[in-house]
Amino acid sequence: MERLLDIYNENNLPLGKVEFESVVYRHGLWHRTVLVVIHTPAGEVLEIKTSPKKTRNGLPDRFTQTCQLGLFSFVERGKKERETACKMLEQILQKTPDENELRPWLVKIIEENQDWEKKREFRYIYFFQTEKDNLPDNCGNFIPINQAKNLFQKYSKNLGENEDFWLDILNELSN
Repeated sequence: MERLLDIYNENNLPLGKVEFESVVYRHGLWHRTVLVVIHTPAGEVLEIKTSPKKTRNGLPDRFTQTCQLGLFSFVERGKKERETACKMLEQILQKTPDENELRPWLVKIIEENQDWEKKREFRYIYFFQTEKDNLPDNCGNFIPINQAKNLFQKYSKNLGENEDFWLDILNELSN
């Protein structure tokens, strides 16, 4: 079932309109998304498997659509960003997280044009720190933050704009 999303103006103010996500992308309407990056106090980031192993453009598996370094979701109609982040974490943790455990970082403005869609979103980014033992074994693999940075830098020419975005996130976690 396709999700309904609240629509915003270029200043991130609600317009009081709702559209299906396919319409949002087709027409480049402003909407909100959430990204939660899970990391450990020991300096590792969770790499989440999203689909069967494959490669794209000659990139290793972690740089295709099959893996990601965070949980991503649209903020659906009538929902709040932190609420959306907690719901995503609940699916991974198999329990409801305390909202105070989420550390908000920033809101990134994303504007990308592709052949078939136009992305215009306000991406709310949160960090969630936990010990490995608090997560189920099948949720993904933890990799050292510095290793993730090195891999992003090595394959940067194939990543385009996303490289800087992810390096900024990994640098923030290193601090």
